[in-house]
Amino acid sequence: MRNDAFWRQRKLIGVRVRVVGLPALVAHVRTAYPGYFLRSEIASVLEVSESSLRRAAEQDWDSLGPSLYGRFGDVALYLYSLQDLGRLTAHFQSRFPKRPDGHRGRLAGHPKLWTDAELRLRKSRHRSASYWRAQERRLRQEGQYDRAGQAAERARSISTELARQYRERFEQAGRPGWVFPAPLDPLGLPRY
Repeated sequence: MRNDAFWRQRKLIGVRVRVVGLPALVAHVRTAYPGYFLRSEIASVLEVSESSLRRAAEQDWDSLGPSLYGRFGDVALYLYSLQDLGRLTAHFQSRFPKRPDGHRGRLAGHPKLWTDAELRLRKSRHRSASYWRAQERRLRQEGQYDRAGQAAERARSISTELARQYRERFEQAGRPGWVFPAPLDPLGLPRY
């Protein structure tokens, strides 16, 4: 299979190299700038966004910026060496340390309360409660007060179960200093 864009660019830059399996831009960088890597490649190695690399370079171009600038047709290339990668690794590790759960982020403190699967299930349950609250409002407007009460009870039971699960998980995690909202009375008003 022939990559027409690659061959057009090959004629444009005059390099007679065919790198199989690589996009034309990457092939160009590998041949014209050996030992240098694209911003996107460095970002994927560091597990940060390209925007984070760009902002770091804007803050301190001399130590965090790319060491080489090139062009590929109309495309600007910001190229990083292995030394740049070392400096950027140190910078991002000091700014965004890894959390105990292995993810990198601004909040390097507590582990997550819920796994991703549990979060999806909880989100689904929250949507279900919201649905039943909307049904209650609609049924009350239509004058179907018995069915509206049933919908309200379903929404209340789902919300109560979610709150109970949250309190249990919170106590297991032992997070001090967090305040739970005041419990609600049957009319929906806070009880103090």
